[in-house]
Parts: sequence; structure tokens; C-alpha cells
Amino acid sequence: MNDFFYKKYKCYENFPIKELKHIPEISFYNHNYYVGVKRENKAVPDLIYVESDELTDTNEYYHVDGDTTIHIGYAYILDEFITLQEEELT
Repeated sequence: MNDFFYKKYKCYENFPIKELKHIPEISFYNHNYYVGVKRENKAVPDLIYVESDELTDTNEYYHVDGDTTIHIGYAYILDEFITLQEEELT
């Protein structure tokens, strides 16, 4: 994990999943959106996209930044916290 990524997203390291606020109006099936952390020098909180995979029992977490998505971590279905990881699970 590079230093730039870690400095930018360390607020999500071991972040309690239940503290993310679900946005049901734009979520569907295994594709959910959440209100994330409001970081310093930002006017609004992060928009977090979560893609669930029932075959591997994992959730992949992405930060939606304009028209790009940046993978920030994962959690197994029964986990309570996000594991910070720059690359997606394969």
C-alpha cells in the first residue's frame, strides 16, 4: 500500500461498518451506497459504494470521487470493520 493511499484513506482502516449511513434511494441488490466519513478540508462526506459478492461472502468498498471509484478496502460478510486495502480481492 503506497503512502499517498494510506494517508488519504487511513480514516477507513478498521472503520465500523455499522457507522456508514445507507442510502436506499440509489442502492439496489448487491450494489449499495453509503454516506462515509467527512474528512478535513471537504465540504461534504465521502460517498461510499459497496459491491457484495455472495459467492465469496465479501463486500468490496470504494470511494466515489466524481466519475471515478477508488477501491479502499473489503470486509467479509460477518466482519464488523473495513479492512483497508488498495487492491481488490481476487
